[in-house]
Amino acid sequence: MSESRSDKGSGPGNKKLSRAQKMYERARRDTERAQNRVPHNTRIVIERQFDEETGQASRRLTTTQVLKKRRRQTPLQKAVRKSFLEGRYYVHGKISENEQDNAGLEAAHKTEEAGEDVLRFVRVNRRDKTSRRKRELEKARYRERRAEGEYRYRKYLDDNPDVSEKMARKKIQKEQVKKHYARLFRKRAKETKQAADTTTKATQKTIIIAKKLAEIARDHAVGIGALTGGGLFFMLITSMISSCGAMLGSGTTTIMAGAYQSMPIDIDAAEDSMKLKEMYLQNDINDTETVYPGYDEYVYNLGHIGHDPFTLVNYLSAVYGIFTSWDVETDVQTLFDEMYTLTFTPSEETRTRTVTTVTPGDMPGEDIVTSEEEEYTVSIMTVTLTVKPLEDIVNDKLAGNDEAQALYQTYGVTRGALQRFWSPLNLDWGSRISCYYGYRVHPISGENQFHRGLDIAVPEGTELMAAMDGTVMYARYDDSYGNYIVITDENGYSVRYAHMSSLSVSEGQTVTHGELVGYSGNTGGSTGPHLHLECTYGADYYNPIFYFMNGSG
Repeated sequence: MSESRSDKGSGPGNKKLSRAQKMYERARRDTERAQNRVPHNTRIVIERQFDEETGQASRRLTTTQVLKKRRRQTPLQKAVRKSFLEGRYYVHGKISENEQDNAGLEAAHKTEEAGEDVLRFVRVNRRDKTSRRKRELEKARYRERRAEGEYRYRKYLDDNPDVSEKMARKKIQKEQVKKHYARLFRKRAKETKQAADTTTKATQKTIIIAKKLAEIARDHAVGIGALTGGGLFFMLITSMISSCGAMLGSGTTTIMAGAYQSMPIDIDAAEDSMKLKEMYLQNDINDTETVYPGYDEYVYNLGHIGHDPFTLVNYLSAVYGIFTSWDVETDVQTLFDEMYTLTFTPSEETRTRTVTTVTPGDMPGEDIVTSEEEEYTVSIMTVTLTVKPLEDIVNDKLAGNDEAQALYQTYGVTRGALQRFWSPLNLDWGSRISCYYGYRVHPISGENQFHRGLDIAVPEGTELMAAMDGTVMYARYDDSYGNYIVITDENGYSVRYAHMSSLSVSEGQTVTHGELVGYSGNTGGSTGPHLHLECTYGADYYNPIFYFMNGSG
């Protein structure tokens, strides 16, 4: 026997709906009373009215009620108040000069000062009548909105008996999350626009220097390769382009050509968006035999799923300058669609096989063996993933835009100039990354997962160096991380090395960048020798690839 809506707490005449309606009506009455209690001023305004019959517009004087504003001190009142305070301080100073030898006078004076401080605190922090009534009105409106939401929710359940309360709650939570992120995006967009207005003035100088850097990178590739390993080229570029600094407002932030201008959270979010789409693409391929069952054979012709994060962020930074993840979501989707094409092609193939038949003979051991060719049909599902390199797509889009091309090439040399940590390895690990930061299918469990680190495939026993000056907060073993360490610097940034074969430091030890801290390995939840590298600030994780210098060798 099915459960009725009234048994669940909703439906015609149920108690929850009735109670929600009463609470809403009561909250609305409270709001009206609070509205009437707020002091108002009557203001005469000119109202424009339109007569539909004559087609003429007319104006007339009318009155309207507006909230009273808090009375502000006049210049005379401020001057009187300032004179009073100066006189008070002068009197107290004179009393203090003569109370050294009289304990009773000193105690009375201290008590008097404390009382005056209390009165001054109350006078400064208390709200006047108008402010109190406005505050009450705000609270009443908030309670009314809450009550109205609950009433509409109960009414929706009552009008839609097929919808369970659990399903409706889940939908509401999703909408609340969407609204929360929408508010964050609007706030970030406002902040970004202010910064973009200031950055515009520095753009032309940036473009000129970017073109020069691009020419240097193109004409002196061999020399740059030698300098890049030790970080010398990065410092050279920094010294060359630091003159392009622009002061933001009254602060001291320097905008530097060749450095990403967007917030780190937006840079990571743009990369995460592409990684999420790639993970879902891998899910579609993995689910082929479930979505398309019953075929005799499945043939997979798959290109490589993955991209260089720098290519993506360099392009977005060159086109937008400063961007939010919300701004570039359409661009990321377009790049993904142009980069990957997944097709499922069913087909049938006729094949020939040899069928052998054994017929018993008249005498034992004289069996007759015959063979004949037989045709049969095989059903095949061919899965094809065609991949166009992201670099080619980006170059096509930037064709004809000289300014964006110059910036894109510069970012390719400076790698965004966000590097604040030294290399954890004495080798070029940029080409050894086996798994990037972001969404992925877990190699062991096969489940979707957000990978909060960077995996660098290096042989077991490779030396690992401290990437910062700081303190070893953790040096221990974990079933997932294996042997790992966490180093934290004085600014609150932390780096984690995981799956190490052995540790060369202990908890509480102070280390400097370049110091040996241990050796890479394959401990914990690992599928092969590698270094798992994480970067955090407080409780926030950041994509390590943007913040660590590359090694040499």
